[in-house]
Amino acid sequence: MNTRTLVLPFVSVGAAMAFVTTQHETFRGRYFVDAPYYVTAFTPCGAHDKWLAVFDSGLLAKDLQEQTDTALVFVSDPKDTAVLDSAVASILPPPIFAVVQGDTSPRGSYGPKGEFSHRLLVHELDTIPMSERAKCS
Repeated sequence: MNTRTLVLPFVSVGAAMAFVTTQHETFRGRYFVDAPYYVTAFTPCGAHDKWLAVFDSGLLAKDLQEQTDTALVFVSDPKDTAVLDSAVASILPPPIFAVVQGDTSPRGSYGPKGEFSHRLLVHELDTIPMSERAKCS
């Protein structure tokens, strides 16, 4: 028997395994911007706790059709921002009902003041059709 015949099935299986994509857990719920810190948040259907939602850098790059720069820039706020905060909060986009594929952290305290019970790394996001929104309360 030819050695090439024996090796070929193993190479084919190895190549096929390299192309298998990772499946992420799927969640349905409300996706929104949480004031006063203006971070993205997610609340699963039927739950009341908030999860800190963070986009996967690959999802951002795909959305922007280019590579994403993940550098952070910190800008100091003026001392009195109460009026500005209430004005900005009034123009925040409304929540959307979404199907999210992502990975969650263990239960804990996440976000600026630890107000979020989980951290959700979002890999895929799509809106829930209007006909299914009533099921998500």
